[in-house]
Amino acid sequence: MSVRETSLDAYCSIEAKLNAKQLNQETKMDMRTDSEIEKAEDQSGGKEKGKKKRGAGRQDNTGQEAVVDVSALKKGMPKAIKLEKELADARTDASNFYKQFAKEAGLNAAQLKAAARAYANEEIEATRRKAEQMSLIIEECGES
Repeated sequence: MSVRETSLDAYCSIEAKLNAKQLNQETKMDMRTDSEIEKAEDQSGGKEKGKKKRGAGRQDNTGQEAVVDVSALKKGMPKAIKLEKELADARTDASNFYKQFAKEAGLNAAQLKAAARAYANEEIEATRRKAEQMSLIIEECGES
């Protein structure tokens, strides 16, 4: 076994242990009671580290909650609804297209969509590097 193979085996083993440890910690976090969470917040001086604070809504430049403009709401809502309907229709059309395209091409629809997105966003090199890295990882760490 070469040094590279040994290093990759060690890396894969360490990564698996870290993933298991993280999953175990997340499970423990989910099983805590509200009082345990409040106690941890009190000790840390606020929200627990890593927890996101939910926003209360739009704020002005002084940090105060913005005044709701009902006329702007009523004026803009019909267009927002129309755009959401069009977006839903476009997603359905795209989904149907990619399913048919994948069937005809004999490839995975998600991969075809990812490639099309990469070309559309001009991110080909970044996508190519990710694919090469994934291929290397699968090839080297595949079946243990």
